[in-house]
Amino acid sequence: MAVLFLLLISFSAGEAHTIRALVGDDVTLSVDTETSSDIGDDLIYWYRKDLDPDVVLLQENGRTAYEYQNLAYRDRTMLSAEDLVRGIISLKLFHVRLADEGKYNCFVRSRENAYSFQMSLLVGGASSPVTTIKHFNSHGVVLGCQADGWYPQPELSWWNADGLPLPAVTMNTTQDLDRLYNIFSTLEVEWESLSRPITCRVHHGLFNQTREREVYYSEGGRSVWDVTHWLMQEFYVKSSCIWSVST
Repeated sequence: MAVLFLLLISFSAGEAHTIRALVGDDVTLSVDTETSSDIGDDLIYWYRKDLDPDVVLLQENGRTAYEYQNLAYRDRTMLSAEDLVRGIISLKLFHVRLADEGKYNCFVRSRENAYSFQMSLLVGGASSPVTTIKHFNSHGVVLGCQADGWYPQPELSWWNADGLPLPAVTMNTTQDLDRLYNIFSTLEVEWESLSRPITCRVHHGLFNQTREREVYYSEGGRSVWDVTHWLMQEFYVKSSCIWSVST
């Protein structure tokens, strides 16, 4: 489920702010005009100078002018009518894409005044890694760890139960047409070492994103338990599944 990030900013001309969102999230860019009055009939013009056409959303007299809107934002933007009544301009942007990253300008014109405001949106990408068994024999196993849809470029590392790094056999990073990074790595492990958890960790610092997946081998060689740890700032989510392994 997408997460809705809301940043409420006092309205002052020329002041710039930066907010962050992840690909697939919904984000709200909000400006408080501090008028405490209904501005629903004012001209409200959200735009990006680096786009052609530059219109993210244009509304006047309560009507949205879709004919001027950049197609990249069609069916993905709206103004909060409830906020407009209170003098707050909240642009809701749904299903954020990496291409949405940039500087957003808001121009507001009423009968009495005209204002402009600018903020920057930084977009990142992250996903939980997926681990697989690439090869195995009586001596050990080659584990694979794949994480797709990251931005900016992440770091992938392997760790043992004592918190010590393990040397990867391979490490490969590619970038798709949407500029998102996919990373894959393999690790050779003896069966005895899998009696305690081994962690595949993917991280980038700009958005404080760390996703982990732990793997360990159960006694008797009948199964491998795969436990996902999702760490996103102060949040922690845990799920599990079972792999069957023949011996």
